[in-house]
Amino acid sequence: MRTRFQTLILICLLVFIPSASMGQEWEVPEERAARLSPFEFNESTIAEGSGIYSTNCLSCHGTPGKSDFQALNPLPGDPADQKMQANSDGSMYYKISGGRSLMPSFSNVLSPEEIWKVISY
Repeated sequence: MRTRFQTLILICLLVFIPSASMGQEWEVPEERAARLSPFEFNESTIAEGSGIYSTNCLSCHGTPGKSDFQALNPLPGDPADQKMQANSDGSMYYKISGGRSLMPSFSNVLSPEEIWKVISY
């Protein structure tokens, strides 16, 4: 009986916690949103960012411009769509490094330079 109750609680948490952030804007502190890359974005950083994106982001966000992202709740979204492109570079860095809900934190997976290269891409 206790195991069933624990299983029910776990299911509720898995269902309701991700949906609690749905519909809410992802607020980024102003000082973090204003952050700029420590290096210039160029063809080299874009190419490197593409490879890093393919390895770490493609499985959920899909191919940019194709809207072939995973049907998760909340939706990860297409990085090429207007809403995502409206994010400042600092906001994107904050979101990629910190994560939220089903979006994992990449701060222990990617170096700061790699995160900026993904943003460059």
